[in-house]
Amino acid sequence: MTAISILVSLPAPAVDLVTNGKPVADIVIAADSIKATRTAAEELQRHLLAMSGATLEIVDKPGEASNHIYVGASEHTQKLGINVEDVKLDGYKIIAKDHHVVLLGRDVFHSQNHFAPYTDRAHDLSQTTWEKLTGHKWRMPAFYGGGGFNKACGFYLYDATGTLYAVFGLLEQLGMRWYMPDEELGLIRPHHDSISIAEQSRKKEPEFGQRIFANNQSGTYRQELMWYKSMGLGTSKVIPIYHAVGRLTYFGKEADPAYFGIINGKPNYNSPKLNSEKLRADFITSLDFTRQVYPGIEYDCLGQPDGWSSIDSADVTAGWEQTERGIYGNFSNYAWDFNLDIIKRISAKLPERKFSVMAYSGTTMPPTTIEKIPDSVLVGLMQHSTGWMLPPWNGDLALRQEWLKRMKKGSEQLLIMDHYLEHADIRHAPPMPVFFTKSMQANLEAAYDHAIGYDVEVPWIPSNETKPDATNNLRRPGLSHLMLYLHARMMWDRHLDMQATLDEYYRVFFGPAHAVMKQFHELGEAVWSRPEAREITANGGFLKQADIDQFFTLLTAAKTKTGDSIYTKRIALLEAEMQPLKGLFANLQRNNGGIAGYWAHQPPKIDGDFTKPFWTDEGRVFTPLTDLFTGEVPHHLSTKVAFRWLPDNSALVVAIECIEPKMDKLRADCKDRDSYAIFNDDTVEIRLETAKGIRPFIVINPNGTVLDECITTRSEDLSSFYTVKNIAVKKASDRWFVEALIEAKPIEGEVPSKAYPWGLNICRQRMAGNAPEFYMLFPSGTKFKDPKALGNLIIRR
Repeated sequence: MTAISILVSLPAPAVDLVTNGKPVADIVIAADSIKATRTAAEELQRHLLAMSGATLEIVDKPGEASNHIYVGASEHTQKLGINVEDVKLDGYKIIAKDHHVVLLGRDVFHSQNHFAPYTDRAHDLSQTTWEKLTGHKWRMPAFYGGGGFNKACGFYLYDATGTLYAVFGLLEQLGMRWYMPDEELGLIRPHHDSISIAEQSRKKEPEFGQRIFANNQSGTYRQELMWYKSMGLGTSKVIPIYHAVGRLTYFGKEADPAYFGIINGKPNYNSPKLNSEKLRADFITSLDFTRQVYPGIEYDCLGQPDGWSSIDSADVTAGWEQTERGIYGNFSNYAWDFNLDIIKRISAKLPERKFSVMAYSGTTMPPTTIEKIPDSVLVGLMQHSTGWMLPPWNGDLALRQEWLKRMKKGSEQLLIMDHYLEHADIRHAPPMPVFFTKSMQANLEAAYDHAIGYDVEVPWIPSNETKPDATNNLRRPGLSHLMLYLHARMMWDRHLDMQATLDEYYRVFFGPAHAVMKQFHELGEAVWSRPEAREITANGGFLKQADIDQFFTLLTAAKTKTGDSIYTKRIALLEAEMQPLKGLFANLQRNNGGIAGYWAHQPPKIDGDFTKPFWTDEGRVFTPLTDLFTGEVPHHLSTKVAFRWLPDNSALVVAIECIEPKMDKLRADCKDRDSYAIFNDDTVEIRLETAKGIRPFIVINPNGTVLDECITTRSEDLSSFYTVKNIAVKKASDRWFVEALIEAKPIEGEVPSKAYPWGLNICRQRMAGNAPEFYMLFPSGTKFKDPKALGNLIIRR
């Protein structure tokens, strides 16, 4: 018994790093280390300092310290006989014994291997350079951008940084958790007076070689980049997936007309003519230039254009559109005829080339014309894992299997592209807690051994909304971070205990409020998982007013348990991000009907000309105004309006046409901007209310004089003073026109959608007749100033 007791009480072998707040180890890197390796060492150093108060010196050879941490490959790791030759993909090793710790991983720096000339925005490939090189008006390739490279860190988000993963793996052993990009709120580092690393020989390899969270500013902010890297994001090789064919068709009328389909006798610039020999030949040429600009990448991308929704009338007649397969398969055979021909032509000259294609929108389903996908082809299959419990996406796993049946090497031929954008403007979803842990597990469990990895599009903040003091680019991080964290964990560990991981999160992230916040998250998952429509209306959709009330009740209850603490700040962040929910159903209750605006294909020249394609494309008509009091359409004149939303989400464009039989009697005496004298003139008025309750009011007379102001009750919430900068007035013999571009950013305006419509009314005051006349888009009598009297503007495609 005594001998056994002695054996049990012996301390486990360990390597000491810090003892009683004093460093007893140094951090050793190679004398000729690249910047990325030094960054990994510095990251280890700063976190150990924050945990213990001790600064471990970074040196290029072992010093006088008792123990040594070797970061990255060096002559010292060679002498120890430690390498990563047996490590798969961009995995890593943590070796601790005999007074040393080795942190070593597979590092592959694609940014240097393929993109070296373009590793910062100042020297990124430019559109001008691309056009000069190619001699064509083609848009430049889109799968790499200098914004993804962080010069100070020395790497790109998608670089394979195995040594850095090893550093974070060690810090995780010491209790560090990094849940959210903002370090103050998201980073948890326990305090240790002494730090010892247990003796170990650990090898860790990711489940997938491609682990991408797509964010258009991923390298801009060091803090955010390190958060992504702490979760093990990166790629073992470069596989370009983007709308490559769309780079040729992007400029519409400026592009070669042979690229486009003819529909109803007219060119359609959203319809690529994939049977066009000119398009096929030029596309192959563009790929030649892409290889020249970005050398050494083994894949050519054949991605279809974005927003593709129709095909050439002659090709429809020839049977290329398969309407019987529905909107997710109607273009598959048409696209694959193009893909296979391009692959055949390139492979004849470059037999070792590989190819990436997209299964997306009308090509989501496999083609029926081939039984096997060529071994050289990787398919990027677009899925929407957040909605698998709902039609039409509850067939996603079955659809994935249909593709795998056609692939000899599924684990090398299938890349899953996913949308985690439920909090982003592009999906127009309300800022509610969206959690889907069960469908996430089903998603990844079905992908292990069957896919090369994930390309997950995450919610980012557009550059035109970025604040000067920003530290990250993730939109609504309080709501978004948990699902990203869990997904990243599962990409490294197929045996992850989801419930244990969640319980740890609730405990360390919310402290005394852990039980309440667990209720909050479980309510979020239950609400999101209801088999009801994702679109929320006053009378339908998965989210109810009672849910919103319960969310905020739980957040309030949680804050009562946390006092003045970091836990309260985390809860308050969630509460702030969710504030628009409180007005959701009130906004939906406007009682004056609605009107549709449409997405524009490109920005217009604001000149008052309504005959340009910006307004006439696809035959969309203008809507008439009616009498303010009777609601009747006048017989002696008319006033018509139309609306467009710009494709970059930057502005609403309004067109107003005023028929006027007495043009010589128009009153337009006011010439001073923002003068209330304008109300004595003939005018048109634009009244708006964004989803956040901001209410711009714009008045224009026939001479182009403008009064613009914001009549919101929350003027303190405005990011800047409101003014309209781009308005044109044009006159004809029997009418006058107003065209106004209303910028979204100054009024915090997101695209009007069914869930978040804008309130709207257009008014015309006519003074050219015998007595004042008043017409409105949504007539409301004397209550026209009441926000409830506004109609709902919704932007549609």
